Amino acid sequence: MQIHRMERVPTLRQRVLAAAEWAIRTRAIRRTLIQLGSLALLFPSAAEAQTLFAVYPDYVPTLHISRDGSVIVGWQVEIDVENGLLWTDIDEHMRAVSGDGSIRVFDNGTGNALPSIDVDGVITQMPFPGYPYDSVGVTDISGDGNRLVGFAKDLDAPGLYPMTYDRLTQTYQISNPTHEVVPGFEIPLQFALYEAISTDGSTIVGTAPSPYAPLEYEAMRVDTTGSAEFLNILDLIPGTTFAAAQAVSADGSTISGWISDYWKYAWVWEDGVASLLGFEGSPTAITSNGYRIVGASCFEVVCGGDPSWHQHRAFYYTPDTGRRSVEEALENEYGVDLAGWSLLSVEDISDDGLVMAGRAMSPAGQLGSWAVKLPAPVEITLPEPGLPMGLAVSAAWLAMGARRRSRIHARRYL
Repeated sequence: MQIHRMERVPTLRQRVLAAAEWAIRTRAIRRTLIQLGSLALLFPSAAEAQTLFAVYPDYVPTLHISRDGSVIVGWQVEIDVENGLLWTDIDEHMRAVSGDGSIRVFDNGTGNALPSIDVDGVITQMPFPGYPYDSVGVTDISGDGNRLVGFAKDLDAPGLYPMTYDRLTQTYQISNPTHEVVPGFEIPLQFALYEAISTDGSTIVGTAPSPYAPLEYEAMRVDTTGSAEFLNILDLIPGTTFAAAQAVSADGSTISGWISDYWKYAWVWEDGVASLLGFEGSPTAITSNGYRIVGASCFEVVCGGDPSWHQHRAFYYTPDTGRRSVEEALENEYGVDLAGWSLLSVEDISDDGLVMAGRAMSPAGQLGSWAVKLPAPVEITLPEPGLPMGLAVSAAWLAMGARRRSRIHARRYL
């Protein structure tokens, strides 16, 4: 194991210029805040951003982050975010984690066994779903850990069928027209599944065969009544045949995913209106308020159906910034030394957007994982009306001066 650390301290001139620029911008902001009766302002913290990189000899685990950002879990790995991104190898293949990290869902990694649920160290196996289903898979869990979603496998009609599981009552709901029909699903559902569930448990999203055309798959959402709604994402690009819903915000009002025939294009659905995001990419997660979408994209080349991941790069998207490279943001805005690593994707993000994790490639071309914990913004209280703006400048100066006492470092596990 090798640890790589790097000091990055702003010069005196950089601190003076930044403080002056912040003070100038603050004048206009301050007037607006005073009119609104508020004198508080948030600006980026000077604290350190922590990053972790890990290389695997045989596989790259899929990583899942608890909604509060306290823990990251994956295949045979657990990362304690609160204790400096502490990496621990485990035996379990983690599939999902609850909002506070206390409930985890895992299996043996074969795909043919029933998952188990770990609640604060007490482990119970999910019950057998009953004939004709031989096994189930879990893809996500609600914030309170009581509702699990994923798919079931049918022995009589090989394929995947959307599945929900109530942890408290230990009951399944499997949408299969051969044996049981949920409202809105009066169509063949072979090879359909739920991908994600909102933090509040009100909305489930996934993919199912389109009710309008054969051999087409459409993104869908399911509400608390169990009624399904197809989002009509295929209409955004005529001729496409597959639209997947991959991520959903905390209250279910924002959904994102990709649409494809060969190339994958990112889309977003907000309060009933769907639109393309304007770039090739595969969104995987959304912050709680639906503002930031993350995933994998191609910035300098057209990836198309390339499954190698080598040409993909991690991205984040907001309505204000558009698509941005996570690598560039970490290096330019947080001063993080990536030590030659390429960030290939963001697989998950915490509700507040401060913790992210995904796939990476080492300088030697080895596939691995990465994780980052960003510092929370600092709240500055502006002076009352009539007091000198110099007080605000002093506050900014002190905050920026904290950089002299901080480190921005990366951890590299080889």
